[in-house]
Amino acid sequence: MSDDPLDDRVERSTVILIVCGTIIAVMALLHMLGFLDMDFDGENPRVGEFSANYLEPGEELRMSSANTEMHARCVDGFLVIASDADPTMQGLLLDYRDRGIRCSMPPAVEGQPEAGEEQP
Repeated sequence: MSDDPLDDRVERSTVILIVCGTIIAVMALLHMLGFLDMDFDGENPRVGEFSANYLEPGEELRMSSANTEMHARCVDGFLVIASDADPTMQGLLLDYRDRGIRCSMPPAVEGQPEAGEEQP
């Protein structure tokens, strides 16, 4: 055995491998726990998050009075959210399993034009 104090040193490549392995392990753990969302779907990006609040019968509706700069409409039986600021930005509202949210148009009232018809 050698009494040389340099024999207790760890090689530089070992330290680099330990640091890289630790970073990869931490990133994998954060991803599994849901703290990292790596959704790189360029064709269907997520533009916003919405929530549904359950109301008990007779419960008062509580929400902010500020405008959202978005509106919703029924298109082919599904709810579509569109931006007021950018008319080209619109998207289908999906649930947590990526299923479209259905909607129905109210019955037409006499004297009012159908959706898509022009007014005289």
